[in-house]
Amino acid sequence: MLVFYPFNDIIQANKLAEKQLNTIDSCMAWVTNLGQRKRLSYLRARIAGAKYHIALNSEFEKYQWTDLPGQMDSWARSFLYRIDDISSFGNIMSTQNRFVQQNYVEKINKLRKYQKSERVSFPCYC
Repeated sequence: MLVFYPFNDIIQANKLAEKQLNTIDSCMAWVTNLGQRKRLSYLRARIAGAKYHIALNSEFEKYQWTDLPGQMDSWARSFLYRIDDISSFGNIMSTQNRFVQQNYVEKINKLRKYQKSERVSFPCYC
């Protein structure tokens, strides 16, 4: 189950993810073997996905309508860059859907309750 963590844990995790991404980037800068580059790119996408998930968590409770979707697009794309078979695709889509259903759907519905909607106007053919 995906859960939101206390803010201080998130800050530390974000720093760790940044450090790991920098290390991976520096390794990718000098690796010439295509197999090693591919494995590093998968690792980078996985760590980037964690970083984007951290960003999704960091202010989620304070999100307003204009804050959505947050880092959702970046998070979703990070998953796509590490898929190389149909089994991985199914697992990743299941994880994303569960996260969205458990968190975003409820948040969106809650925020919709407070939206001011303008009345729909129809042309009058009187």
